[in-house]
Amino acid sequence: MAKYLSCPWKRPSGYEREKRTKTSSKDLDKLRQLIKNFLESREVLILEYTKQSSGFRTTRRYTGLMNQFIGSLFFTAGFTHKIREARENTLAVVALGGYGRRELCFGSDVDLMVIHQGRLSPQMNEIISRTLYALWDAKLDVGHSILTTHECVRLAMNDFKVLTSVMDGHFLLGSRPFFRLFQAAFWSKIEREKKSILNQFLVFQEKRKEKYSSEEYFVEPDIKEGLGGLRDLNFMAWMARIYFGCKLLNQITQFAVFSHFGFDNLNRSGNYLLKVRNHLHLLAGRKEDKLLLSLQNKLSRSLGYVDGPYITGTDKFMRELYLHLNRIRYGHEEFLAKALDIIAPLPVSSEPTEDGLPQEFKVTKGNIVLKGGRLSEKEPLIILKALCEANQRGLFLGSGFIWEARKKIATEGKNLLGTPGAKELFLEIVFNPKNPKIIRLALEIGMITLFIPEFKRIRNLAQSGYYHVETMDLHSLKTLETVNDIARGAYDERWPLLKEAFGELENTHWLFLAALLHDIGKGYGEDHCRKGANLIPGILKRLGIEGKALEVIPFLVREHLLLAHISQRRDLGDEKTSVQVAQIIQDKDLLQMLFLLTVADSFATGPIARSDWRIMLLSELFVKVKHILVTGVLASPDATKKIEDNKRLLIDSLQAHFPKNEIINLIEQLSSRYFLNTTLEDMAEHF
Repeated sequence: MAKYLSCPWKRPSGYEREKRTKTSSKDLDKLRQLIKNFLESREVLILEYTKQSSGFRTTRRYTGLMNQFIGSLFFTAGFTHKIREARENTLAVVALGGYGRRELCFGSDVDLMVIHQGRLSPQMNEIISRTLYALWDAKLDVGHSILTTHECVRLAMNDFKVLTSVMDGHFLLGSRPFFRLFQAAFWSKIEREKKSILNQFLVFQEKRKEKYSSEEYFVEPDIKEGLGGLRDLNFMAWMARIYFGCKLLNQITQFAVFSHFGFDNLNRSGNYLLKVRNHLHLLAGRKEDKLLLSLQNKLSRSLGYVDGPYITGTDKFMRELYLHLNRIRYGHEEFLAKALDIIAPLPVSSEPTEDGLPQEFKVTKGNIVLKGGRLSEKEPLIILKALCEANQRGLFLGSGFIWEARKKIATEGKNLLGTPGAKELFLEIVFNPKNPKIIRLALEIGMITLFIPEFKRIRNLAQSGYYHVETMDLHSLKTLETVNDIARGAYDERWPLLKEAFGELENTHWLFLAALLHDIGKGYGEDHCRKGANLIPGILKRLGIEGKALEVIPFLVREHLLLAHISQRRDLGDEKTSVQVAQIIQDKDLLQMLFLLTVADSFATGPIARSDWRIMLLSELFVKVKHILVTGVLASPDATKKIEDNKRLLIDSLQAHFPKNEIINLIEQLSSRYFLNTTLEDMAEHF
């Protein structure tokens, strides 16, 4: 924030500073003692913090310490003798931004603003300068501005970051009545400019989303500005204050639409992020909000995470971090949608139709809600029915309904599992995931993990590397949604081969299940493909799925990386590459499902994995392998057996004359067609 409200200044040498500010030696000694006392108190606070690690409590205590320090500096610098001038000329010193919110972390900028009316005397300017120099000597990053009230309001209305920084300001010293008058004028201007401020809000958030959605910020998340970071909580608080008149964010629950909003969980997540941010500042030795890979191991140990049988301490830390980031991100998205529905509702010709809607429900403002009574009084299947209807109709659920559903699943989930028809309704959503918001909601309220407990292992689990842009649970949902996009023709124009392959599938349901479950093994350590495949039969049987699916879906999960690896690492011009893949898959329908799963997985992973070049390689391999499987010459079981038998016989006949490893190396360079069509005698003669 400092660069937005700063008057540039440089620290002079000790002699020049004394000459310029005319500070007496006695006053300099006092300032040095104040700095020493502040740094010692700061070290004590850091020591206490590392033991108890409370985010909000620590930042408030550090803010209080900073308030006391800055106040003492001002009075030691001569402010005591200028109190009358401050009152008469109406002057106030204000803490801004995170400091103003009392969320000051150990490496944060200290943003100050001096607002005044009238002309400041040279003596007052000197007092301000002495204080700023002392803050610099205390190794603090200080941003400051000296503005009239008119200048401040004008600047805030023209710069969104300045606006929000001043909104969060708190009074430090000077004339409190003057500060109150300034606040009244400032908020009066905000009230008149609500509409334009809303546009600034939305533009700023869109730019932020665009910047922080990349692989870079997933692997190394920004605790403050990243998606799901502290800034999302700030935005919610700013909107609550401007548009709903709530000084504190949790006061917004007085409005019915937010009455069931989970602010307790959001506060816990905010507390956790502040704790992490403070540790990060201490480890880096400076303000650092981006969780660099080089710091993740150190930070996890600093926070007390240790290695487990399936997951390292660092992965445990990143998993918990993403739990909080995802919770805040999802909460912010839900909050923003509901707030905008009140502040700036989109014009609609009429409420969505209720034709065919079960009699228990009605549609209000695009949300399915219960007609009467509480959810606890309804049949067990009511939540699943509501999710199915919302999924089919492109709607959402009412906030009260969501709150009660989450509570009911947590307390009575086992009863729902045993209710006839529950599995069928759940699978109806999986087999036809038309509404991404409802699929995500099913995850957030615990419905997916209720039916598939193994999914808990990948909840908020971050994948190492620079390919993924989502945690494993959200990536799995995105893969499921991408399969549905393929089914509805979203890629027909760009990649018509996808439509062709999907249209020839024997059973599309198997592909949807494989998409949802393909990374389920990542919660169980290394070799996730094999471990995931081993879990699938048990999951399917619990869902009431039997027959050929118990073979097909485990195969898809076990081999879901096969086509991607082969297409990017092997020579596709070599027929042997395609033959080997065909020999592994052996079935055209399996190949088509595996191809579509691989493409969906790539699209859901991130921009690097879904590059046109990678999809072209996948498509080329798919076409060649499909041709082999359709013609059946090189990949049939009989052909495969003959090829392997001829290789073995050739090795046996030649190893008396040549080293075995040389024979094998040469055999690996020959095509499968050669071993299928050439006699053993001719092969031996060729050697």
